Amino acid sequence: LATAYPDLDAIYAANSMCVEGVAPAVASLDNDMIVVACDTSDAILQYVRDGIVKFTSCSSTWAIGYLSSVAVAKVLAGEELEDIEWNGNTYALDKETMTYDAGVYGVTIENVDDPEMGTIFAPLTWFAAYEGYQW
Repeated sequence: LATAYPDLDAIYAANSMCVEGVAPAVASLDNDMIVVACDTSDAILQYVRDGIVKFTSCSSTWAIGYLSSVAVAKVLAGEELEDIEWNGNTYALDKETMTYDAGVYGVTIENVDDPEMGTIFAPLTWFAAYEGYQW
């Protein structure tokens, strides 16, 4: 892309495979091209730290899993779906779509190493730190 379109200022990579392909190519260029993305992996987080990826977003996979499990259990038990309180947060039920918003988080060089973001990137690190959890 950069060769075919030398005036290109930015590239949006829509998933981890795209980011992991685009970022090293952009890093090898001698220009100020911006990469923005959607997804995280260890490699992508390192590209954010290195300043190659300026912004990426990620979902809270642990919240998605928890909310899905609670919703399925309630439906199977014949219960009505309602807002879910968990881990200090309230996840509101959208009654029109019957969905929960588990959150989307923006990742930049300013917050990539924030300890709270780490539990979103790698949710099992939360379990490792939880003293009551037995593997």
